[in-house]
Amino acid sequence: MSAAVAEFSGRLRWLATQLAVLGPLAAVAPSLDVFHGNIAGRRKVRRIRRRMRKHKDDVLILTEAYNARPYLKRWAERFGYELRHATRAKHGPEGPDVAVLVRHGIEILDYELVEMTKEWWGPFRYPHSRKKPRLVPVLTLRKAGMIYVVIGMHAPSGGPKGGTSTRGRNAPAWAEYADHVRHVLTGVVRGAAVGDGNAKGAELREHMMPADGQVAMASGVDGVVAKGLRIALRRLRSPLGMHGWFRARLTPIAN
Repeated sequence: MSAAVAEFSGRLRWLATQLAVLGPLAAVAPSLDVFHGNIAGRRKVRRIRRRMRKHKDDVLILTEAYNARPYLKRWAERFGYELRHATRAKHGPEGPDVAVLVRHGIEILDYELVEMTKEWWGPFRYPHSRKKPRLVPVLTLRKAGMIYVVIGMHAPSGGPKGGTSTRGRNAPAWAEYADHVRHVLTGVVRGAAVGDGNAKGAELREHMMPADGQVAMASGVDGVVAKGLRIALRRLRSPLGMHGWFRARLTPIAN
């Protein structure tokens, strides 16, 4: 056997050993690409159409999507996405806050819209405006045989201290939201809350992240809380008046 053939055979044996150790995850490693963006404003929401047309994100999580339903429903049909977006008629004023679009080819195994119980106060320029409890969309998805749990995250404003302009009034609502996210992620093999946590990264790590999880921030309050996934963030330029536009590539971590 020549030296070249022996070397090639050795490399094949090494590769077979690595695949045996890491399993099918190393051979496939199907990452999930998740886009997040705040789309507040009826006219500005049209900017998301360009994203849907030019890119093939697996999931789009859009916060403050209160007035976006007519547009998103039409664009989902045109660009190949399944829309999950609650309505005011069925779920109250906070129902349409978070819209989730899942690209065709990604299987939706389960969808749950969990209603919190704590009211909150805001926005900051109207600190005496009481808001209904937030709703949390939780989806179980399958891509290339891999199961992911994805949470469309938009926590009440103020962080764990409840906000200075509201004199801390939002602390109970934020704590309830954070506890629920941590509870969901603790109970799954791989999952991620993606969006606006309305808190700093250190606060999300302390109050929202499961014990074996991680946090990655795209901006001051926007980012990903994940478990069982490697996070690669790409910060994107947000249109004027919006914030938190980024893409998260979530790759399973070998057990």
